[in-house]
Amino acid sequence: MTVRVWDAQRDVQISSPLEGHSNWVTSVAFSPDGTRIISGSYDMTVRVWDAEWGVQIGSPLEGHTQEVTSAAFSPDGTRTTSGSSNKTVEVLQFTAGLVKLHDDGWIRGHNNVLLLWIPPALQKPFYSMHTIMVIPRGGCPELDLSKMVHGKEWQNCFKETP
Repeated sequence: MTVRVWDAQRDVQISSPLEGHSNWVTSVAFSPDGTRIISGSYDMTVRVWDAEWGVQIGSPLEGHTQEVTSAAFSPDGTRTTSGSSNKTVEVLQFTAGLVKLHDDGWIRGHNNVLLLWIPPALQKPFYSMHTIMVIPRGGCPELDLSKMVHGKEWQNCFKETP
């Protein structure tokens, strides 16, 4: 399935279609600065595109367990949100980093250093180090990674109480 960008004043398509989704595209939005496009699809993925070049930026974001029904950028363009028909909202923040959740459940950093193991029951919604929060059906965050500390600095997250 495709995303098409149109010149609204001249009523003509600009550039080639953005191809990558394997099912219906349900949501499309420009970033606030107009440089990126976000799309959500029934294929359960969210994709971010370079608006000028018409190419996908990075890998598809594959955390939803049902079709994506909405996707948007935050007003400052540093976060994306996407909603799914399973009543979850995912908030992603794009930061530089070389960490990734692997199939064995380990998050590995540079040179494959083991950083954190995620139990199988929590791996499905936890799909990217850009994820800072998953809001489930009940509405309470299951996992807030915005202040996560890992690697040699892991002890900085522990504070003794008097």
